Amino acid sequence: MTWAERSLRVVGISGPSGSGKTLLLESLTRKLSKKGFNVAAVKCTPLHLFDTRGKDTDRALRSGATMVIGLASDQSIAFFSKMSLREALHLLPPVDYVLVEGCQEEPLPRIWVGEEKPRALASWKPGEKLDSVIAKIDSLPPLPVSLTVDGRSIAMNPFVQDVVSSVARGIASALKGVKPERMKTLTLRINFAEIARKTSRRGSIKS
Repeated sequence: MTWAERSLRVVGISGPSGSGKTLLLESLTRKLSKKGFNVAAVKCTPLHLFDTRGKDTDRALRSGATMVIGLASDQSIAFFSKMSLREALHLLPPVDYVLVEGCQEEPLPRIWVGEEKPRALASWKPGEKLDSVIAKIDSLPPLPVSLTVDGRSIAMNPFVQDVVSSVARGIASALKGVKPERMKTLTLRINFAEIARKTSRRGSIKS
């Protein structure tokens, strides 16, 4: 399976307290990881702080640090000052799936746990199989920017996709005959080997 077929999909997990949201997140992460996919998880909480009050990480953040990283013998953890979900997604390395528990205010496709919602992407209850839920997640369109290098599709996180899209649109918009308001897709192919060959030839002629 190519990276183009494994483009990032972001989905929310919602439900009443104690319904099994975290269980679904753990189960999906375990199943998708065993299939070779990279999964990131985001947890939104109404709490003022995670369970670090008075600890070194909390004290460092309160003193003005924008980020605190803890390195232990078996794991690492990073704490940041408050940010939005979009800002958090920009920090992620290239992954295939992002599972977001909570963040009710974000307009995400959602899996509802413990109850059914007519507009939800899918519904799930503890004990049910995950295949139909995963199929629904995979039915979502991937993020809209893709990059292929030497026939290999390269994954990009949302921030890089935004940058590439903005730069490409800006370049195309400056060209004669292009109407920015009518642009729907843009395809750019660069043959670096041919450019290098021509540059080398011009250098040889000058010498």
